[in-house]
Amino acid sequence: RSLAMRGTLCTSQRDLEQSVMSHLGIIPRPSKWKFDAIRYIKSKNVIDTNSFSENVLSELDQQVQDLGVKEKLKVVDLGAGLLSMLDQVIRLPGNHKGVDYFALET
Repeated sequence: RSLAMRGTLCTSQRDLEQSVMSHLGIIPRPSKWKFDAIRYIKSKNVIDTNSFSENVLSELDQQVQDLGVKEKLKVVDLGAGLLSMLDQVIRLPGNHKGVDYFALET
């Protein structure tokens, strides 16, 4: 509202047609919005997994392989969701003990 923008939500109970009509004021807008955190995080995980940059994964692979015995590679995963980035790190060959992985999801 502070940006003078109005959002419209499409759900299984309110399809695209109903959402557009609601947005245009043809039918009433829903009185309460519901946010399904589990559905959101699962959807986010699918998008995260499918959108990894090959360049980033290649660089991460090289960094893990180049780790020395006492070296640590620090990975900070902000907005970690269901830890899809951790899954990518674990799949890399090399010294995983040298990876210090920190994940944050709020």
